[in-house]
Formats: sequence, C-alpha cells, structure tokens
Amino acid sequence: MIGHGRIEIALSVIAAIFHCNCDVLSPLKPSETSIILTKTNKPHENSNFGCFTSYDNNFEEFLAETEYVVDKSLFIKEILSCQKNILLISTPPAFGKTTNLGMLQLFFEHPVKDDIVLKREQSPGYGYFKYGRLKADNGQHQFSEKPLISRYDEILNEHLCNHPVIYLDFKPSDVIWYPEEIKLIERILCEKISREFKRHFYVRKYFIELIGNSKIDMDVKQQAKTDWQKFELYALNRQLSWPDLSTSLRFLCQVLYRFFNRKVVILIDEMDFLVNHVQERWIYKDEPCLKDQQNQVMGFLKDLINSTFHENDFLLKTIIMGNTLSCIDELFSLDELSIHVSDGIENDFAEFFGFTESISKKLLQISKVPDKVTAEAIECYNGYKFHSISNHSLLCPLDVISVMQKKSIPSTWVTKYLDDDLNQLIELEFMKSSMEVLMDGKSTEVAWSNVKFNRYDFIRIFNLINERIARPSCNDTSLVLKRLYAEGYVTLAGVGYDIEQNKTYYRVKVANRKMASLIENALVLYEEHFLKGK
Repeated sequence: MIGHGRIEIALSVIAAIFHCNCDVLSPLKPSETSIILTKTNKPHENSNFGCFTSYDNNFEEFLAETEYVVDKSLFIKEILSCQKNILLISTPPAFGKTTNLGMLQLFFEHPVKDDIVLKREQSPGYGYFKYGRLKADNGQHQFSEKPLISRYDEILNEHLCNHPVIYLDFKPSDVIWYPEEIKLIERILCEKISREFKRHFYVRKYFIELIGNSKIDMDVKQQAKTDWQKFELYALNRQLSWPDLSTSLRFLCQVLYRFFNRKVVILIDEMDFLVNHVQERWIYKDEPCLKDQQNQVMGFLKDLINSTFHENDFLLKTIIMGNTLSCIDELFSLDELSIHVSDGIENDFAEFFGFTESISKKLLQISKVPDKVTAEAIECYNGYKFHSISNHSLLCPLDVISVMQKKSIPSTWVTKYLDDDLNQLIELEFMKSSMEVLMDGKSTEVAWSNVKFNRYDFIRIFNLINERIARPSCNDTSLVLKRLYAEGYVTLAGVGYDIEQNKTYYRVKVANRKMASLIENALVLYEEHFLKGK
C-alpha cells in the first residue's frame, strides 16, 4: 500500500487535513450535543412520540404533542459560530432536516399573532428555549431540563425570538403536471413565495404610518406607496413574471429589515426538489426541445439565488437543506457568496442529525422496550456516518421511533421502500461484484471528491438504467454508490489519502442490517425477474 503511494489514515490524523481551514467548530462529541427532555407534567391525553416528526413544519405544535424531545438546540450555536452566512446542509431522508429547520424558526422568529407584533417574551419559543417550558393551546408544558442552548445567555439575549424569518419549503403538496414543465416550476415558486408575503402581511402598518406621516418627504411617501403596491402584488400572487419572482425574496428581506430593524433569517427546505425535478423530468422525457426550457429554469433559479444572497446586508443567516446538494456549483456563485457547504461526506453538523446509540438506548428504555428488542434494534439500525473524522455512528430517528411505538422490529423489510431507480441501479450487471463485496459486510473504495450531483450525473444515471452505455467506466460504480449513499443505503467506512495524486479517497459499506436486507431483497427480485425473462 505505501509503496504505491496510498496509505490508510487514522481518523484522528485526517482531521487536521480537513479542518485546518474550517470556518466552523469541529464536530462536538455526541454526549455534548443532545439530551432527552421529558415532560414533568401529566402528558396530554392525545400525546404521542414523534421526536423527529414535524407536524407540518410547526415545531411549537410538535413540542406540545410529543412526550419526549431529543434536544438538538446546540445546532443553533454551531450555526451562529459559522463565519459563513449561507449554509448548505445535506443528509439522507428522514434524519431530521425539516424538524431542525422548524426548531430554528421557533428560536429566531419574532412573534406575530393575528397581524399584531408581540413582545419577544410572548413567543412560545422564548419560554421553551430559555426556561424549558411551553405555553401552548393544549396547556402549559414543563420539561425535565432546559434545552442546552439556554446555557448561552449572550446568544439568547441577542437572537432568541428577535429576528424576522422567511421559511420556504419547495416541495409541493400536490403535483400537477403541466404540458410545459416550466409552468409547474413557476407555479411552485409563486405559491411558496406568495405564502411568505401573506404571512408577513402585518408590515402594512409600516407602510401606512410612513405614507401618513406629514413630516416625511413626498418622494419617500411615493416610494412607500410603490413598495406597498409591489408587496400586495406578491402577496396576492397575481400573474407574477420570472423577473418579479427573481427579486421577490430580496425585496421581502428589505421590507422585514426596515420593519423590525433586525437582520433576517432565511430557512429553505427541499431546495433540491426543484433542481432534481428540473433535471430528471426533462431527461426522462428525452425531448430535445425541452433543453431550452431546462436551461431557462436553471438560469432563473440562479438569478433568484444571486439576487437574494449577493451583497444582501439585510441577512443574518441562510440555512438550506436537502437530501442532495444538486447542481450547487451551477446555481451558486461559490467564489462570490459567503457559503459553507456541509455535504454528506464532510457534514460538520452531523451530530445534530439522527440519534446516537446512547440516545437511542435511553429512548427505548424510557418507552419500556424489552432489553432484548433494544439490543436487536441497535444491531439492526445503527451504522450511519456522515463525517470522515467522527468515530460515532448514528441511527435513523424514524427507525427508533417505530421500535418505541411497536415494541418490536420487523422480521424482514420489504423492498417497496426502494424506488424504481434505486432497484435498477442495484441490479446493473457491472455493479454485481461491488454489491457482493458490500453484502459480505466488507467495504469498497469510491472515487469521490464530494457527494454533490450535477446535471451530467443525472444524465449518466439515466443512461446507465436505460442501457445506453455499452461499456461502463470505472467511475460509474462510484456514481451509483454515490446515489445509494445520498439515499442512506450505504455509508462511510473510512478515509485515506493518495500521496502521489495528492487526493483523498473514501470507502463505503452497507449502512446496517436493515439496508442490507432491502438490497438483498432487491437482488433476489431481480434474479427472479431475470430467470422469468429467460
């Protein structure tokens, strides 16, 4: 190994390579990042355990209904410690991205109710994050401990319930396929952006006072009238054009900053849905005429991002989350914008997503799950890893919650959880040797510099599935494993360094027994289908 210029590097040593110029704190120990909060008062009769279930992105409602909470509030401290203003974070599905965004919204957002701006102390989030108690519609809730962020008075005094927040979830609740796909993207953007303008409609008081102030210059009044008309146009969603949409979020930031005299926090969930949709739909339709529409939409999304974030002094932080960081090099001007990319390989916030083994065991114990079932659950579900220098593995929260509710684990897992594309990728002939290695419990090397997807990756995967590539390249195996990694079926096993090429390389393995079972079932179904075809 050393003679060929390749060495396996201890995780503690490789830390220096990855973090010598890192602009955030190194990952904390799991014991320092999360604790379990339980309600000390009698649980609500309809309460249920849903630690990482978001209740329609309403974190306040989630806190009111759940009996236990895995507190991840130190995530707030880590975000504020990051020197970059824009954070792009990805993990596989169901690891708490939406719930963490809901927590951030409850922490940062200044309270407004029925168009009346309240004192920050009147926010349910203020009582929860500062004192560990929540005043909700179904009563007063007291937790066994204060959230960990309560230890940092400076952060609470400066930021708790003290900022306007823009929250965008780009995944549509109902998908309507238009004859022209560009109309769907336009519809989604109009719907989501308009909803945020409606949510902040209370700022009309600012415009009314400005327009009615006799001491204000007429030019300022006229500008206020123009801005209010523009605000109403966005809120009512009346025939918004692409140029209107591209400048909408920057305009909303300006208005909110002037109203509160506080910088704005932007939270974006499922950002990759739009990008993936743009890539996949046009690839699968395979119509050359749609290429211009694809470029048009990608160009618009880039205009929206640059208009919103470039030299925007009204912003405090922007946190964007998704399963993959699709096409970010194409959409974001990485050299011009202050961006920290925390992808699935080097996720500096990995400990704030998923449950550690110790937390999982405590939750199962609290829920009176038998010791034998607890041990088996840990063995079945443990194994996810999102950072090359972390020695700690994680469990998917939904798996742990399922065991807590059912007090058992399934005897087998059905392949319906794997979508068609993933099934077909696993079944590719050139993947056979790699899948056999992985299914034997071993790891395999991948040629990754990151786990971001670009438009060429989408096209390549499509062509692989549809057998348009007669001779797969050595990189195609790594590309398929990258897709499986992004979906949580394989995970990091190790990291090394090629001295001659001055290049880092990674090794991956099947995440856990559950994922091994899913992959095995997919391969069995493929063999049965293949034999029938014969």
